[in-house]
Amino acid sequence: FDTPLTHLKPGQRGTISRISPESTILLEYLAVRRLKPGQTISFDEVAPFNGPLIITCAGEAHALGREVAAHIFVEIDEGTSDKTAAN
Repeated sequence: FDTPLTHLKPGQRGTISRISPESTILLEYLAVRRLKPGQTISFDEVAPFNGPLIITCAGEAHALGREVAAHIFVEIDEGTSDKTAAN
């Protein structure tokens, strides 16, 4: 199953499975950054003081606000899912 990007922990990797709910503005914003279903991402860190989530996709780092990240659903790679087993 997939989970919102906001639920991942730093160090986890996965594949973007869907963007939901979709909106034209959000899809265009993500497309410019090559963040779309099928892309592999790694969740690097959360900036301090409720800052953005830092992810890497296709060799590029991206800072995403929590509102945007909540619309990105990810299938977590098996090798990194044990870090969230308690959730």
